[in-house]
Amino acid sequence: MEKPTAQKSVNAAAVKSTTDNVVPLQAVATEGASTAVAIFKPKLVRIIIKPLFKWVNNVARFYKVDGPMFIGKTINEGAGKPKKDPATLMFVTDLETGEQGQCICATVLRLVLNEEYPGDAYVGKSFAIKQNKIVGKDYNGFDVAEIEG
Repeated sequence: MEKPTAQKSVNAAAVKSTTDNVVPLQAVATEGASTAVAIFKPKLVRIIIKPLFKWVNNVARFYKVDGPMFIGKTINEGAGKPKKDPATLMFVTDLETGEQGQCICATVLRLVLNEEYPGDAYVGKSFAIKQNKIVGKDYNGFDVAEIEG
């Protein structure tokens, strides 16, 4: 097979080299061809599956609450293992990164938010939330402060 020769126009297909390896179009250098490559920048319409933000003990997270708490799906752990109760989740925006996601609302956090903000009044507000391990208990505590954001 012959080596590709320099051309004035860019060949739209990949070109085979003398070793029969496929050379992608970007790697084909042609005489007079521009080296500028158009960069595709898609416009986000909506996020279908939002990432789950995980809690880390003694690390404050800064969230704006985007929607009321809701019950997630039941998780089946597999054969022979009991099903876990569905988690309570809420959609949030991480104020440090701007990333949208969801966080698990442990029972303590859920009770505090519902007590202090009845009728889902916490939606649209921003919070600094820190999970704390409580020694000798089977649950974690939370420090919650409303912030401007």
